[in-house]
Amino acid sequence: MASYGQVRIISGKWKGRKIRFPAAKGLRPSLGRNRETLFNWIRPEIAGARCLDLFAGSGILGFEAASLQAKSVDFIDSNREVVRALRENLTVLKDNSDGPKMEVYLTDSIRWLKQATEPYDIIFLDPPYTEPALLKSALKSIETQQLCGGLVYAESNAKESLITQCETTGFEVLRSVRAGDSFAILASPINR
Repeated sequence: MASYGQVRIISGKWKGRKIRFPAAKGLRPSLGRNRETLFNWIRPEIAGARCLDLFAGSGILGFEAASLQAKSVDFIDSNREVVRALRENLTVLKDNSDGPKMEVYLTDSIRWLKQATEPYDIIFLDPPYTEPALLKSALKSIETQQLCGGLVYAESNAKESLITQCETTGFEVLRSVRAGDSFAILASPINR
């Protein structure tokens, strides 16, 4: 039986609620400081937004967005155990009200991007730090498929690489922050 960790939602209607996630290789939820900064940055844009939590892992970024009244959140991950936990968390958090539409998909994130056709208002990218090429592939696919209608949030453990990857794939870095060994940026497509 797998061991589980927990992370607390820090804002919105589910503030204080905990979600569980399996101890899967490369899975590390975004730090509370990064999430607080991120959602302070995007609070005016989040209500009614269509969001994508790519490489979802714990799903904390998508659950935070849903807690703040995003219109919808798609969670994408390729790990069966992670997807099972995401679906369990979704069931626990959903109530009978007209809350956000939340869907969880078990598939490869890059493959998902290549077949996606509708743009998202906000995309969260937090791939495993051990696979830095995933971030560049995701950014390139998002730009090529024109899937970002607003903002991209990305995390990495290498600030210069993160900024360079954004700029060379057609995104303008709007803001950046560091917390612990994590670097995070908020970016938007240059040609939109």
